[in-house]
Amino acid sequence: VIHYPYLSLRRSVEKWSFYWKGPSLIQASYDAAHGKPFILDAPGRRHTLVSTKQHIKDLDNAPKDVLSLQAAAKIMLQPKYTMHSFNWPDKKGLDGAPLTRTLRAFLRHDLGRILPKTRVRNEILLRNMVEESQGRPSISHVFHTLVASTHSLAFFSDDLVNDTEFMDAALDFIFRVIYIAEPLNLLPEFLQPMIGTLVGWMCPSQKVMFDKVRALAQIRLDEREQASRGIKGPEHRDCLQWVIEQTHKLRPWSADKVDPWSAERVTHEMIALWFGAMHSVTSTLNYVIQDLCLHSEYVTPLRMELESAAFKAFEATGEGLPLLESFIKESQRMNPLDLVGTRRLALKPFTFSGGHQVNAGEWVCTPLTPMLKDSAKWAQPNEFNGFRHVSSEILDSLKDRHVYGSIQAERPLPITDIREWQTWGTGKMACPGRFYASAMMKQILGLIITDYDCTMENVNQNRNFSWRTVYIPTTPCITLKQRAH
Repeated sequence: VIHYPYLSLRRSVEKWSFYWKGPSLIQASYDAAHGKPFILDAPGRRHTLVSTKQHIKDLDNAPKDVLSLQAAAKIMLQPKYTMHSFNWPDKKGLDGAPLTRTLRAFLRHDLGRILPKTRVRNEILLRNMVEESQGRPSISHVFHTLVASTHSLAFFSDDLVNDTEFMDAALDFIFRVIYIAEPLNLLPEFLQPMIGTLVGWMCPSQKVMFDKVRALAQIRLDEREQASRGIKGPEHRDCLQWVIEQTHKLRPWSADKVDPWSAERVTHEMIALWFGAMHSVTSTLNYVIQDLCLHSEYVTPLRMELESAAFKAFEATGEGLPLLESFIKESQRMNPLDLVGTRRLALKPFTFSGGHQVNAGEWVCTPLTPMLKDSAKWAQPNEFNGFRHVSSEILDSLKDRHVYGSIQAERPLPITDIREWQTWGTGKMACPGRFYASAMMKQILGLIITDYDCTMENVNQNRNFSWRTVYIPTTPCITLKQRAH
């Protein structure tokens, strides 16, 4: 009895320390577990972390109403307050999953039409930003601007990319989601509605974005209704239109609710997509450009690849450029955006192979960062090897081949292959937009590598800081100098 207050206080301090000691706690627990599931507690959350192939397969095969990605993301992002009252269901696919097919099939197969268009626009935007800043632009702003321009063309064609009010709000929206959601997750649940409503009202960018996209969605729905009566309208090839078309094809075996989506429902889906596609891609690009500055020996072979016929083949398909792809993949391995991956919230009790049990309300995930730097899988795991993920034939063809280390496997998997790569998620619920995201990153980096020499000041500065289970990249000072062709 005497020791109870002390023990209770100690447990509380240990839980709260997870917020700033997450990396060391997860790494130590991973090392001690030797492949077994292990548990870490944070305020209000208990995490079970699994890392073996069998346990990850268990996680992937769990019913959607038992282990839910939707429910986990809903708590993390607080969309009711950050995405203009979007209250998405805990179970994925309740009213269909048209976005998954849109990204995995339609957008992926349309990259050959989209990429030449985005390259021309982004080349002009990049040149203007470099000239206006006299070669010292904010690299974070550069990437956010180029990625937002690419998204706007891919998601909405030309309808919103030249709307300054929309583009400004869409850029601000990304930061507001994080600034609102994270503090809300620290509050007691009973305070979240009051504080969330107040803070959301004070951040108008989500409303501006919602109103603009909703108006466009309604126009598209009206055009579709007119076309059904024989009145032809303009043809659209973008994500917004593909989502609308897919919601009109819902069937009882693919969704619990089969009614076509309203303009409001379509809009909520699109702005949630916007956040996910912006945050992960811009953060990855931030790390890659830093790695390029820190490892300048890779610049010459990357330029040779980008200036060869391989680039034309890439732009026609969205696939290829193995050297650049390997460099990006190695940067992802060395600088993961999250300490953990494949987050799920248990809506019902679940038992893994081997008997480990997870109770309803607890979280399940994989220890992403330790897995990406595990010496049992990776040779010299803490060393950056930009061409680790190419084939031996490609590596042997390079001049000064000895400079670039050794390959990881004789037949390396592409960056979008998720069988041995957790950065995109796991199995059936892996990111369906990874093919588009990969192509976009290659194109944006290609513009910088071919046209500019990059140098970074203060190369010894911290490249990120951690909060809870997330790594947040710092913004380095990078100079871009126009190359003389």
